[in-house]
Amino acid sequence: MRSPRPLLLALALLLPTLPAASEDGKKKPKPTPLERGIAGIQQGADTVRLQAAHDLGLLGEEAVEPLRALMKSRDPLTRECVLFAFSFMRTPADYLPEFKSGLKDTEGAVRAVALQQCHQLAPEDPIVAAAVGTAHQDKSPRVRIWSVSAAEERLRRRDQSDGWQESLSRVESLLTDKEGSVRTAAAEVWLWFCPRDTAGPAILAMASSDKDPGARATALRGLGKFPPAETLPILVAALSGGTERTRAAAAVALGEVINPATLPPDLAPKLQAALTTLLGRKTAEDRSSALRVLKAFPEDPGGHLPAVERLGSDGDPLVKNLAGEILERWKR
Repeated sequence: MRSPRPLLLALALLLPTLPAASEDGKKKPKPTPLERGIAGIQQGADTVRLQAAHDLGLLGEEAVEPLRALMKSRDPLTRECVLFAFSFMRTPADYLPEFKSGLKDTEGAVRAVALQQCHQLAPEDPIVAAAVGTAHQDKSPRVRIWSVSAAEERLRRRDQSDGWQESLSRVESLLTDKEGSVRTAAAEVWLWFCPRDTAGPAILAMASSDKDPGARATALRGLGKFPPAETLPILVAALSGGTERTRAAAAVALGEVINPATLPPDLAPKLQAALTTLLGRKTAEDRSSALRVLKAFPEDPGGHLPAVERLGSDGDPLVKNLAGEILERWKR
């Protein structure tokens, strides 16, 4: 007798493709766009939920009450996506009460979205203005990072009248934040708008020894904007330690600020030692960092010519090109 297994296997493979049916045998109706959106906003990956929020926003009025009900969800991401959905509505200003309600949410991510929308829709509203004014002191790193973005928006309007200096001061206060991501965001903005006469103690400390590689690299890269007397010792020291990222940032800044003719005698040996080490490193980023610094020198500053000649045939295209440019300059 033939085994029934092949037939059973075929049926099992076909079953998932059969139309879904209810208990009484009738085909289940497809969910409506509203039902799909409400279900999607509450589960799945972040991108799926954000797409559901976008779709619900486009539905407009019919989605408003179901969304309002979800503002009481225990899931923070659901509440966050609800606010995104309101922001996608045809007239987001109609939902300012919902956004203002989000300012009091217990979750920082929700407060950040609420702040962004309120700041765009009603910046003069007393409640909104108060929330924006204290955002840099919020317990959530995400809100503090948002406050940096809000300050940058004001700083880019170059008139230094109402609120400009206050915005710069808020950014400066976050240079010593306990979170590396916040310090990084603050440094990126501060370095664009701060005075150029001095880097200031916070940036110098960040460039010297910040434990967050992103924050330290941001500060190091920005030191090229300031007087060499206060930045060169930090930049030369950074070439000898840290990570590839921080060494690369130091090299970029050194290329901007270094003047071979006025390089302090006490720093020259340290710089040459660091360059010798980097030129022999296995990582292309370290080798290219050394070459970026050497591009500032009109001639070989310390016996590096053989190493640069060797790198002229390096397997990394960037290293090879940098070495070629230096050799062409040195051999003129």
